[in-house]
Amino acid sequence: MGNCSNKPAEQVDATANTKAAADTAAKPEQAAAGGSAPPNPMIFALMRNGHEVLRGAMADVSEHLDNGDAEAAAATYLKFERWMGLHKRMEEGNGSPETPRGFFAILDENFDGVAKENGLYADHEALDKLEHEMSEACKQEEKDLGRLKELWANFKAENESHLKKEEGVMMPRVMQLKKNGTNLKQVMKTEILPLVGDVDSEDFEFFVRFANETLNKHTGGMPRVRVFDHALWACVEESTWKKCDEWIKESVSDEHYSQLQAAINGVAA
Repeated sequence: MGNCSNKPAEQVDATANTKAAADTAAKPEQAAAGGSAPPNPMIFALMRNGHEVLRGAMADVSEHLDNGDAEAAAATYLKFERWMGLHKRMEEGNGSPETPRGFFAILDENFDGVAKENGLYADHEALDKLEHEMSEACKQEEKDLGRLKELWANFKAENESHLKKEEGVMMPRVMQLKKNGTNLKQVMKTEILPLVGDVDSEDFEFFVRFANETLNKHTGGMPRVRVFDHALWACVEESTWKKCDEWIKESVSDEHYSQLQAAINGVAA
């Protein structure tokens, strides 16, 4: 990969066409909902729509707390925390310079340390502390609803801010990588997705199921299930996809599953 200058997003998106492309990357499901032609897989929807998985699960935790259901809030939070850990691993890598290195390493390599310079690693460290406090409270036999609400409010505010910050840093650079001729599919297949775990692992199955269960519920009026899973389909081997397809079918509505099959089979929307 060639080394690109670390320009602010507004400089990278210097032209109207490039700006439109960056907006497409920022919310891939909007582009996917637009035309009538068969959609192409939007590979980095695995990262961007991963943020929508997190936002959807956060909404579920908040709903349980608002309803005074500490047990349900705790159970949902612990699933959310597990999935967020997998997503974070896809970003940060395995702590080694060896492949798979993670999304942040790719960004730093191509854009003069942009992830480090913008504090994305440091943000994760700060969030880790808030996560730990929330996790410990959720694991107590007797749940303290007031304490959970307090801890959740602090974490939620910080995490929402972090997600927006990441999107502002990451997605315009994805479009720049594409413009520069980087094979995004290969990057995802070799440097990012393997960090979820082996395809036969519990982590991989959980990653697919929880993402689909959450996006199925929290669509935002967009085809988030189809966009996320179409990207996954493009990045895994056929034998792996057979497993994923089963998990997805069990996790989403018939309508969302049909939308995904149409995209895979090249049927126009």
